[in-house]
Amino acid sequence: MERTTCCVVGGGPAGMVLGLLLARSGVDVTVLEKHGDFLRDFRGDTVHPTTLQLLDDLGLAERFAALPQRRIQQVRLPIGPGGELFTFGDFGLLPIKYNYIAMVPQWDFLDLLAAEGAREPHFTLRMNTEAVGLIRERGRVNGVRYRTADGTTGTVKTDKDGKTEAEAKISNKAVEDAKKSSEAVKVPTEVKAGKDSNSAPTVKVELPKNAGETKIEIPVSNVNSGTVAVIVHEDGTEEIVKNSKPTEDGVQLTVDGNTVVKIIDNSKDFIDTRNHWSRDEVNFVASRDIFNGVGNNLFGVSQPMTRGMVNTVLARLAGIDTTPKNGQKWYEVGTEWAKSKGITDGTNPEASVTREQLATLLYRFYGSPAISGTLRFADAGAVSAYAQDALLWATQNGIMNGVGNNCVAPSADAQRAQVAAMMARYLKNAD
Repeated sequence: MERTTCCVVGGGPAGMVLGLLLARSGVDVTVLEKHGDFLRDFRGDTVHPTTLQLLDDLGLAERFAALPQRRIQQVRLPIGPGGELFTFGDFGLLPIKYNYIAMVPQWDFLDLLAAEGAREPHFTLRMNTEAVGLIRERGRVNGVRYRTADGTTGTVKTDKDGKTEAEAKISNKAVEDAKKSSEAVKVPTEVKAGKDSNSAPTVKVELPKNAGETKIEIPVSNVNSGTVAVIVHEDGTEEIVKNSKPTEDGVQLTVDGNTVVKIIDNSKDFIDTRNHWSRDEVNFVASRDIFNGVGNNLFGVSQPMTRGMVNTVLARLAGIDTTPKNGQKWYEVGTEWAKSKGITDGTNPEASVTREQLATLLYRFYGSPAISGTLRFADAGAVSAYAQDALLWATQNGIMNGVGNNCVAPSADAQRAQVAAMMARYLKNAD
């Protein structure tokens, strides 16, 4: 289920047409259909003249006419001893455009309606989702209980102010199937990201006992690179999940145990990234509070990155509060943390970081995994010995790219936009 203004239970012709009409009127509508497809027996495959006219009004007449069908204008039955055919109905006499009944396989008709609905931003069809009950509060229905094919159950409801709260109890089967295929468990609750914590939808995810760390995906209707997941702790404090990743359909994150999540569009609109190649990557890292701007609503895309900046970024990524104490310089907390972890020796924090130094810092942060192969860049011979494995790891994993002419430019200063892009790629590729 999902954040919605109207929920239609049952994806038959009436439910699908109603959903389509509401969506075209700008109403957020979700249609729940308990089956996985429309290929089943129906009580009737007739589409009557008034329905044909409605399809014409909706602009679907041409597509409907292309479906396999048989047209009936007269209804005739044998009567009397001689079996003489008697015309009980003649639709051809109707003074309308569609003066016949169309006999069409209903699954084809429903597929057509589903495809048309998918083109509408306010329409969502949930297959394999059965409504099993209603939620009533203060004398009105404001939510639905549902169950999916894998046994996952949940509820979704909207309060008097229009804020959505959803709950999903993930089944053992859903978790097991996802882990076997190395996929995320898709939470059957689509929401629309809010602009801040107050307007954000809340999703409560309950996992089976002993499920351990589990990757989940929460469908989000308006997802973009700045959409983040925010964990709501038991004491009410909130924490951005820095490695939450936007997908084509939502936001993915790893949780351990029952979790309350808010979905927020935390996008940052820096003036100097609006027409820059790094716009999405900068938005990704800035929205997760890994990077800040440089002031005056600028990110500083071409400014060099210092070693202290990188140490601070990595510390934030690890969940460290890098706020300086009295008398400390802004980079000292992050640098001391990075030094304690063996990521850096702590020297020259105000010096520009080179591309090979940057790759090395990130490689150590990741745990210095084993690597094999050879750098194939034309300037590979200029790479320092300490950075060989790091640059190989970064380029093999798509974290660092060359700079043109088959060169990696190991000693060139890393610009802020380049570092932001590397960090975004690192987080998006990390499990």
